[in-house]
Amino acid sequence: MNILGQLLCLPATVFVYSLEIMVRSLQGMQEAAQRIGDSRSTTFGAVPGGATMTPKETGQMSEDQSRRDEVKLYEYYILSIKRDDERVVAGPRSVIVTSDMSGEAFTSWVISMYFQEKGHEEIPHGDKKYLRVSYRVACSFPRERPEYQKDQVTVLREIRDALGGGPFRATA
Repeated sequence: MNILGQLLCLPATVFVYSLEIMVRSLQGMQEAAQRIGDSRSTTFGAVPGGATMTPKETGQMSEDQSRRDEVKLYEYYILSIKRDDERVVAGPRSVIVTSDMSGEAFTSWVISMYFQEKGHEEIPHGDKKYLRVSYRVACSFPRERPEYQKDQVTVLREIRDALGGGPFRATA
């Protein structure tokens, strides 16, 4: 009777074990996918060395020529990731950038600008290595063409008029 009971339970037991194996396999695949996703969407750090440094936007900021002639509005936060003192140091803030910068250059520039501000929060020298910048490009626009020649002609006309030369007349 005991053997008959075990034979009747065998298909159910095999089914349950196969479900457990399938669930563990799916969990392993999910963890692997999360590790790949996390390596692509972390925050730039001020100081390398153990910190994962991957750009927040797709590719690098200076990925092609067409992006170089853009005006970009960046929104950013300056964070401290010091253990047991994780916090937002400054932000949200925004800045317009017209030059071509890498993510590391932008991070360094933002942190240096912060420390040049009057009344910024004093951060001990040893804690500066924990600073990170989290940013995103809020929007971008094509940069307007420079009008140097038009401006130069206008200034030269003003100089001519100030010297009393009047409008230019061709003589025959």
